[in-house]
Amino acid sequence: MAAGVVGLDVLGEEVLGGLNALGERMKGLVEGVLRKHGVTAAEEEASKPAVNGHRNGPPPQTPKMYITGLSSLLHIHFSGPDQELLQALFFHHMLEENIYIAARGFIALSIEIRLRHVEHFVAALDG
Repeated sequence: MAAGVVGLDVLGEEVLGGLNALGERMKGLVEGVLRKHGVTAAEEEASKPAVNGHRNGPPPQTPKMYITGLSSLLHIHFSGPDQELLQALFFHHMLEENIYIAARGFIALSIEIRLRHVEHFVAALDG
């Protein structure tokens, strides 16, 4: 219980707010890289206006790669028949860049993560 009380001093509103903001920034930067490479975010497709209850053009499709999450908890997804292969290749690519994420694409930012770490992640994704 004493550790929990000390933890409350460390994990104050300012620290958690900064961590959550950094996660949202990371998500936005990843989405930017995906757009740059022609991969659109699922939310963008789903948010296009409907006419008479129907969307113009084909129904939205899940992109081959996309990111979901909230605040400091993020997840890189792949879709399609090669999703398992792509997920494994991505995991190993990030390992080669000295970035460890869960093999299934889950990312949990900690209070030790800084903007330079996020920028390194985004550069590895872009490269």
